[in-house]
Amino acid sequence: MGAPMQSPFFPSRASLRITASLVLVSALSSFACGQDAKAADKQSPAHIEIPATNDGLPGKGTIRRYDWFKNLWRTKRTKWHNETERDQGAVVFFGDSITQGWGPTMGGSFPNVKVANRGISGDTTRGMLVRIEDDVLAVNPSGVVMLMGTNDLEEGDSAEAIADNVRAIVMRLAKHSPKMPIFLCKVFPSSARMRRPAKDIQRINELCIAAVKDVAQVTVLDTYSIFANADGDAKKEEFPDLLHPNKAGYKKWADTLRPALATTAHPNAVVWQGDAGPGKGKHIVFIAGDHEYRGEETLPALARILAKRHGFKCTFLVTTNKQTGFIEPGSNHITGLEALKTADLMVVFLRFQHFADDQMQHIEDYLNSGKPVIGMRTSTHAFQDLDGKFAKYNEGFKGDSDAWRFGFGEEILGEHWVGHFGNNHRQSSNLVLEPEQRDHPILRGVKNPHAMCGGYVGHPKDGITLARGQVLDGMTTDSPPSTQERQQKRHSVAWVRNYQPNNPASRVFATTHGASEDIVNDDFRRMLLNAHFWCLGLENEIKADSPIDFVGPFHPATYNFNGYRRSVKPSDIAGWESPIYQADKPTRPAKSPK
Repeated sequence: MGAPMQSPFFPSRASLRITASLVLVSALSSFACGQDAKAADKQSPAHIEIPATNDGLPGKGTIRRYDWFKNLWRTKRTKWHNETERDQGAVVFFGDSITQGWGPTMGGSFPNVKVANRGISGDTTRGMLVRIEDDVLAVNPSGVVMLMGTNDLEEGDSAEAIADNVRAIVMRLAKHSPKMPIFLCKVFPSSARMRRPAKDIQRINELCIAAVKDVAQVTVLDTYSIFANADGDAKKEEFPDLLHPNKAGYKKWADTLRPALATTAHPNAVVWQGDAGPGKGKHIVFIAGDHEYRGEETLPALARILAKRHGFKCTFLVTTNKQTGFIEPGSNHITGLEALKTADLMVVFLRFQHFADDQMQHIEDYLNSGKPVIGMRTSTHAFQDLDGKFAKYNEGFKGDSDAWRFGFGEEILGEHWVGHFGNNHRQSSNLVLEPEQRDHPILRGVKNPHAMCGGYVGHPKDGITLARGQVLDGMTTDSPPSTQERQQKRHSVAWVRNYQPNNPASRVFATTHGASEDIVNDDFRRMLLNAHFWCLGLENEIKADSPIDFVGPFHPATYNFNGYRRSVKPSDIAGWESPIYQADKPTRPAKSPK
C-alpha cells in the first residue's frame, strides 16, 4: 500500500513481503496513472501538487513523497479537479489503495447512489487532510465514506496522531455541511507481516471512535470485526496479500455499507434488502413514531427478520430530532415516506403524530391505492392536529358525514382509541386464540402468545377477531388471571378486516399490543410475522415452523413515556448485526448539573 520504511536494519524476509506489496501498489498506480492521464489533459493546478515540505501543513505525522506517489497524487487529483462539476452531490469514498482499488464506480455495488471515488494508493490521514478541500468538499458531497489510517501505521505514526487527523477531517466535513452523513469505517485487519499488527489496528480504531464520538453526524461502521480472524488478522480468502480485499472482501464491505448509504437521502431511513425467499420482490415500509411502547424497536426487529430470513425488501422510517438526527419517537419529524410509492405493505406504529403535508400525501396516496396495512398498539390513535384535507386522520375526527368518523384508527384499522383495560407494568395479557379461527393462516404455528403491555379496550367495528386478551395479575405468562370483575371481559386484541369493503387486496391486520417487550415472546412474534405474509396474499408461504429468530442483538427497553434509547441514529442499526439498540444507551436525558 506504500513504500517501505528505508532502514538498513529492516529484516530481509519482511523486505521481500513489503516489496511484493510494492509491486502490487506500483501496478495499481501505473494502471491508474495510465487511465487517468487521458482525463487529466489540463495542466495540474499548483495546489494539486504535494507540498515540498510539511511546514505550515495541517495535521500530524507522515505525508509521503516517493516519486511514484507524487506522480499518482498529481494524476488522480488533476483528473478529479476536472470532474468537479460532474461529481456534485455524490457520496464520496475517501481513502487509500483499498478505496482506489474498488474502481471509479465502487464496482457497481451501489446502483442507486451517485458515487465518487477519492482513494489514492499509499495515502495517509495527513495527506487526506491536505487534499480534502479540492478532492471532497468541492463536490458538495451528500455523504462521505472514510477508510484511512493503515498506511500511517506502516510509516510508524502513532495511533494518537492518526486519531487527531481523523477528527480534523471529520470536523472539516462537519463545518462544510453540518447535517451531511459521515461514515467512518474501522481500519481493516491486516497482519504483523505487513507491519500492521492487530493490536495496533485495534488501538487506532479505539482512539478514532473516541475522537469523533461527540459528532452527531458520524456513524462508525464495524469493518474490522467482519473481516478479522480469531487472531484479529485479515483472512487470506478475503485479503490474498493480507492487505487489500479481493472480490469477496469488497462484497462484504458493500453489504455493510449499503444499508447505511440508504440514509444519505433520508437520515430517517434504513433499508434492509433480502436476498432470497418467498418475500423476494416485495417491499414493506415500516413507519415508527410513538412516545411510549418502543415502536422504534419493534419495527426494525421485525423488518430485519422479514428481510434476512424471508427475502423481503424492508424500509424502516422513524421520527427523529430535526437538528441532531437522533431518533426521537413521536417528534412529528419524518422524511422519506415517498418510499410508499413502491411499497406492497405499510406497517405503522404511531401515536398522535402530525407529519408535514408532503409526507402525509404519501400515506394518502398509498391508502387510495387500496394496498394492505398493519397497525400496532397506539396506531389506533396515530394522528392529531392535522389540518386541511388531512384533518380526517386525526383521532376523534368528526366530519359532516360518517366517513372517516373517529379518524385513521376507526376508518383504516377498524378501531380508534377507547381506553386502557389492563394496568401497564403490573398486568400483562395472554392472548386467547378464537377457537373458530385457529386455522387462520396468521395463527399457523401460534400456540400461547403473551404480551407485556397492558390491554386496551377493543371492539373493532367489523372484521374477524383472531385473539382476545386475558388480563393477568403479573408480568409472566403463568401469572394468575385478574380477579377484577371488569377485567373478566376479553376484548379483541388482534383482528383482520378490509378497509375498502369491495377490495379484497385492502387487507388489514391490527393489534392493540406490539410493544418491543411483547415481541420477545416467540408466539406473539410469530403471529406478527405471519400477519405480514397474510396481508400480502402470501398465506400459502406461512409455515408453522418458519424461522422467526431475531437478526442481530435485540435489547428492548422497558416501555415508558419518552423512555427511548438516547443518542441513536437510524444508521446505527443499518448492519444486520448492529444491536437494536445498544444496551448501554441511556433511556432518560442526562441530568443537568446543579
